[in-house]
Amino acid sequence: MTWLGLDWQEGPNKSGEYGPYRQSERFDIYNKVIDQLLAEGKAYRCTATSEELDELRAGQRLRGEKMMYDNRYRDANLQEDCGPHVIRLKTPLTGETIVNDKIKGECVFQNKELDDFIIRRTDGAPTYNFVVVIDDIAMKMSLVLRGDDHLNNSPKQINLYDALGTEPPAFAHVPMILGTDGKRLSKRHGAVAVGEYYRRGILKEALFNYLARLGWACGDMEIFTPQEMIDVFSLSQINKAGAKWDKDKLLWVNQQWIMRLDLEDLAKRSRHFIAKKGIDLDESRYIYCVGTLQERAQTLLELADKIEFYFVGDTELYFDPEMVAKALQARNATILGRFADFLNTQDDWQEEILEIAAKEWVKEYSTEVRAAGGKKVKMGQLLFPTRIALCGVGGGPGVFEVMQGLGKDKTIRRLELASEKCLQAE
Repeated sequence: MTWLGLDWQEGPNKSGEYGPYRQSERFDIYNKVIDQLLAEGKAYRCTATSEELDELRAGQRLRGEKMMYDNRYRDANLQEDCGPHVIRLKTPLTGETIVNDKIKGECVFQNKELDDFIIRRTDGAPTYNFVVVIDDIAMKMSLVLRGDDHLNNSPKQINLYDALGTEPPAFAHVPMILGTDGKRLSKRHGAVAVGEYYRRGILKEALFNYLARLGWACGDMEIFTPQEMIDVFSLSQINKAGAKWDKDKLLWVNQQWIMRLDLEDLAKRSRHFIAKKGIDLDESRYIYCVGTLQERAQTLLELADKIEFYFVGDTELYFDPEMVAKALQARNATILGRFADFLNTQDDWQEEILEIAAKEWVKEYSTEVRAAGGKKVKMGQLLFPTRIALCGVGGGPGVFEVMQGLGKDKTIRRLELASEKCLQAE
């Protein structure tokens, strides 16, 4: 949550008037309320063993009934010396409990379908449905906003609020995130911990953006900062249906954020991923090289993979065999070698200047080739083998961006090596 930029006003590691903020440190508060409920006859001790309850459920299953506690110890008036026991809340046996949900609308639950749920276990530990109500009352919560897998807990909690004579907060249940098959997102869909997305090179801004956008919309707005979301957020804009997790959409959002970053910031964030590859960076060229890939990488991990060709040794450069077969043929040995010689005469190593100079050189070289009885040489006949000579693969930044990123010496060496490869292909 800290990495994502989600902050809290008070809570663990922050002071506030409603602490302590760990439930394990609030047992005295919970036990005091349980003693109150017992004294008022609104809760009771139950000594039903696991064997008893298993037998109860088995019978209900055979009869096709809903499996629930049958309140067998509700009126037994057991005292503290009754042996191992749990504490159960007495819930209404008739009527209905209504949850006025701010997203789903009115949700009605029949009380006969709600059993007397446990509020403290045999080992003395209070249960979730109990402690959250006590905490929310103590901390003066006005709205409970959570996943709709908790909707069935709401009537239980409302009955506890009623037993304590307290007005419940408003409830709003957000639809669950679903996998591509429409079922609740789980590990089988590739769901991983938030930290794993960092390790995969997802920006915190992008993950925040994407998560917030799941099941919530504000017109056609796709990319927004946390503050922009705060400014436009409304419960009325939350969808009632679950949203599907789409890794391709997450990658698209991440790419949009990569393109938004200041170049120096992007270079700083990328450094960790590049360092893990053991690349020896030339700091004088690093930021520029990152810039050539800013619009071409969907993740920081992908950027680290794509930037590697700039900094590896010239003899260690990976060559795509398919591209080599197409580009580094014998007929290209001369053009690459001559182009390397020409570039050696150039002093201004800026991509714009290099492009202008290359176009002029191609015209002169083409004239020379035609004078010798050959065909006109086009710019593409230079650029394609040059790209493979410099990058080893097709695609990527523009050829002249690559040349500036590599620097003069590295560019010329790679062209000369590629020319030799062409001769070896004869």
